[in-house]
Amino acid sequence: MNTFGEYIRTKRLKQDLSLREFCRIFGLDIANLSRLENNREKPSLREDKLEQLARALGIEKNTKEWIIFTDLAHQANKKLPVDIGNNTSEIMTLLPAFLRTKDNKQISNKQVEKLIKFLKNQH
Repeated sequence: MNTFGEYIRTKRLKQDLSLREFCRIFGLDIANLSRLENNREKPSLREDKLEQLARALGIEKNTKEWIIFTDLAHQANKKLPVDIGNNTSEIMTLLPAFLRTKDNKQISNKQVEKLIKFLKNQH
């Protein structure tokens, strides 16, 4: 999967706009967007900031693209999306069913423990 920076650069380029022109049109800071696109800065997870950038990129809230966009922003910050983080206990009980390889083999107990520890530390 793409990084947040790669994703937003691709969306901007689909509008056939240079970084400078895109930022001028949408009132964004060119240096900040450049750092985001090059993965040198983590995106803000504030909803208003994400919505501003999403609007500029033509991403509508509550769509599949919005979910990808916000998931990548959270991933860049090494955080779980809020909707997942709020259901951590339920997720941990269902997790083993989802952690199978394509060959129907289980992951190791050590890997499951590592993932559970990661999920618990997200709060």
